[in-house]
Parts: sequence; structure tokens; C-alpha cells
Amino acid sequence: MQRIIARAVELENELRVESPAEEPGPEGFDEADLDRIAAEVGIPREALRVAVAEYRSPPVEVGFQGNAARVSGTVPGTLDDEALRRLEREVTSIIAHEASRGPLGIPGSTDVGNSAIRYRSGYLTEQMEGHRLQFTIRSTGRTVELDLSDDMTNSIIGLYGGLVGGAGLGMGLGVGMGVGLGVLGSAAFALIFPVVTIAGMYALARRLVRHFKAKRTQEVRRIAESILAAIRSETTRNQDEQP
Repeated sequence: MQRIIARAVELENELRVESPAEEPGPEGFDEADLDRIAAEVGIPREALRVAVAEYRSPPVEVGFQGNAARVSGTVPGTLDDEALRRLEREVTSIIAHEASRGPLGIPGSTDVGNSAIRYRSGYLTEQMEGHRLQFTIRSTGRTVELDLSDDMTNSIIGLYGGLVGGAGLGMGLGVGMGVGLGVLGSAAFALIFPVVTIAGMYALARRLVRHFKAKRTQEVRRIAESILAAIRSETTRNQDEQP
């Protein structure tokens, strides 16, 4: 009950539609109780319905295909052209907000057509931030499907290449040869020091990659959850506006 009411409060300012017909509440809760509590705190019925739909939905799961985090989701319902355009504006706002968290703050491009919304992050963002976000929202007639991926290959290559190739190999050979042969006169030191340095940089790179992937996975989950919430809102609104 608390989770549903809390989420409905968040949705209150996002939804501006007339109260739809009643719908059964989630299992274990009485619909009349939910309606009464929402009415007492001034929550629109539409916000309550979307919150109930989110409560019933399974949690967003992020999988991996290579270095790309992937999320797929399906929402029952349909989107006409007007609803699709509304959703595109909402999704653009979500992505702009997410982009503002990054160092560049530049969102990518979104286009609408053939009952689908498509997005891809910009080239500059991909190169500077090291990941490529793209997704498609498609209305199939009975459901609305989200297919989202975020490819982290550039960041992973950059971390391994910079630390292992640059710091490890460069510093290892430079110090090993310079100190080992030039100062100490030790061929063993000249050989061992680069190996130890490269191994250390490789271990550090692995830790940084794990940290980056975990952090980005949480961000991808948050983006997907926001988009799916917007889809649920629009499919519910579109259904209620049908004659």
C-alpha cells in the first residue's frame, strides 16, 4: 500500500487526464481503500492506476551481451499516433535529464515513425563518455515493446589500453630498462620490473572495469524503468481516451 501511494504521488504532476473507469486493485488490497486514500491526499485516479500497474510489473532485469547491457520490456496496450508523439516528448525529457548527469550533457537524437520511437546517443558522447545508448519503442497493436542496449566497449578498451598498454608497458619498460640496465646494471631487474608493472596495471584495470560496468548497469536500469513507466502511462491514457 505504501509503495503504491508513494509512486502515485510521484506521478501526480506528470498526468493530466480525466478520471478513468474503475479497475480492480492489486491482489490483497481493496480497490475502495486505495481510491479513498488517494482521494484524501489529492492524488488523481490516473496516477493511482499507473502506480498499481507498475506495482504488478516484474522488476527490470539488465542482461549482458558481450560488453552491452540490454533491457527488454513489454507493456500491454496500444499507442496511436498522438499517444506516440506524447511518449516521444516524455522520452526525450527522460534522456535529456539523464544526459545532464554526464560530463557533456548532450542528449542524442530521437525520431518517430512506423509506430516506433528510436533513439541513439550522439557520436561525440559515445567517444567522450565511452558508451553507446540506443533503444527502440515499438507499438505492435496489442503491446508496446522496449528494446534498449548500452554498449560499453569503448570505455573498457580505453581502460585496459590506457592502464596496461600505456602505464604498464610504457612505465615498465622505461623504468625497467633505465634503472635496471643504466643504474643497477641488472638484466634481471630490467626483465622482471615490466612484467610486475603490467600485471599490476592489468589487475587495476579489471577492478575499474567492474566498477564502471556496475555503475553503468544501475544507470541503464534507471533509464529503462523511467521509459517503461512513461509507456504504461501513455498506454493507460490512450485506452481511456478511446470511445
